Amino acid sequence: MKKIYLYLSGGLGNQLFEYAAAKNLALNNNAKLIIDTKTGFLLDFRDPTKFSLNKSSLNNVEYKNFCFTFFFYRIFKKFLKKKSWFYKFTNFTILDDTFLDKYEEKINEIEFNKLFMLGYYQSEKYFHKNRNLIIKELYPSIPQDTKYIKLSEKISKNNSIAIGVRMHENIDTEFGIRISDKRKARMIAGIGGITPISFYLNAINKMSDKIKDPNFFLFSTKKTNLDSLIQKSEILQNCPLEIVTADCGFENAYDNLWLMSKFSNFIISNSTLYWWAAYFSMLNSNSNYVICSKRFPNKDIYINEWEKSE
Repeated sequence: MKKIYLYLSGGLGNQLFEYAAAKNLALNNNAKLIIDTKTGFLLDFRDPTKFSLNKSSLNNVEYKNFCFTFFFYRIFKKFLKKKSWFYKFTNFTILDDTFLDKYEEKINEIEFNKLFMLGYYQSEKYFHKNRNLIIKELYPSIPQDTKYIKLSEKISKNNSIAIGVRMHENIDTEFGIRISDKRKARMIAGIGGITPISFYLNAINKMSDKIKDPNFFLFSTKKTNLDSLIQKSEILQNCPLEIVTADCGFENAYDNLWLMSKFSNFIISNSTLYWWAAYFSMLNSNSNYVICSKRFPNKDIYINEWEKSE
C-alpha cells in the first residue's frame, strides 16, 4: 500500500493546511497517511509550537513520534545550491513546498510508493477536491470551557467584527538558541512580515462605513499587541470592544478558532489561524465580509470573494 508521511510544523493554522493537503493526496492515491508528531516541532524555530490537531476527529491516520528521513532531509537541504519542491530517490519521494509562493498544480501528477511531505501548502487548491470530507475532520468542536460559550453569545452576525492581529512576538529562538534581531527580521520576512497598523486602521474604517453600530472583538496572542492599535483608532475607542488573548484567559487555539468562526465580518492579518476562522465561517454563511492582509507568503491562499488590502 502507498504511504504518505507528513511532517507537521508551525501553529494550528499551519497544521490544518498541512494535514488538508496530505489527506487530499492520500485520498486521491488510496494511500495510508502517517503523521510525524514530533520531528517538525523539535526543529521548528518557534519553540512553543506543538502538535495541535484533534486526533479524535482524524480518520484513517497513523502516528509516528520521530522520522529520521525528515531529520536528515532538513540537514541535507541546507547544503543544496538549487532548491526544489520535488526530490525523487530510489526508494522514496520528498515533496517540500517551503520554497514555493503559489499552488503547485503538478502535485497531483506525482507517482510514488512512499512519499514524505513537508512545507505549508497554504492554499485551498491543495485540498479542494476532497474539501467536504476534510473539513468534517478539521472543523472545531464546541469548547468545553464555558467562557467561550458566554462570549459567543455576544456575537451578532450582522454587526460584530473579528479582528485578528499577529505580531510574531513568539519568534525568539532557532533550534533552541536565542537569535539576533537581524536573524529574527529575516525569519519574519520569510513568512510575510508583520502586517502594519495602517492595514487594521484602514480596514476598520471600511467596516464602519459598511456596518451600522459595529462592535469589535480583537484576537491576538497578547493584550499588549493590541494597545497601539486601540490608541490610534477612535472607532475602537468609541465602540463596544472585547479582547480575546491568551493572557486574558483565551489560551486554547482550537477554541479560539471555534469562537472566531462564529463571525461573519473579519479583518485578518497574515495568520493562517485567522484565515481558517474566516474560511470556516464562509462555509456556513453566504454573507461574509472579509478584509485580509496581502502579506501571506502564498499568492494562492486568497479566496476570490475576500478583499485584499495592504
